[in-house]
Amino acid sequence: MASQTKTRGFTIVELLIVIIVIAILAAITIVAYNGITNKANASAGKQNATSVGRVASAYAADDTAGNGVFPTQAQLIAYTSTTKIPSGVTVQTALVTAAEKNGKTISYVTKGTSPNFTGACIGSWDNSLGTPAINWTYVGDASGYSGSTCS
Repeated sequence: MASQTKTRGFTIVELLIVIIVIAILAAITIVAYNGITNKANASAGKQNATSVGRVASAYAADDTAGNGVFPTQAQLIAYTSTTKIPSGVTVQTALVTAAEKNGKTISYVTKGTSPNFTGACIGSWDNSLGTPAINWTYVGDASGYSGSTCS
């Protein structure tokens, strides 16, 4: 009489349960990572917008005519002083969009009548709150502006 040996292994149900548990853990990790990334980008954007605001304010303080005039976007980028725009930051006159939510693209909108700009609105994209919007930093007489627009 031949003896049968029983081979031991995992059943298909056991393997499926393990795969499902791994998939659930991976989904939780991805969602948490995206939330952390959005918050980090929003924070970097706010910090970069504040830095651009400091440079614009320094430019106005250094205004040779003594009028406290804020720079255009080109003057802001060309301005050299002890206060610098952080490296890797792009300053543009157009409003930032969701495509530019990395915190490195900053909107710079001057206020007042050219060439005597008396303030500026500086914005970065914030996607961390679940409701995408632009965070604004105001310098000069632009402090009266509020909300999601700077017009």
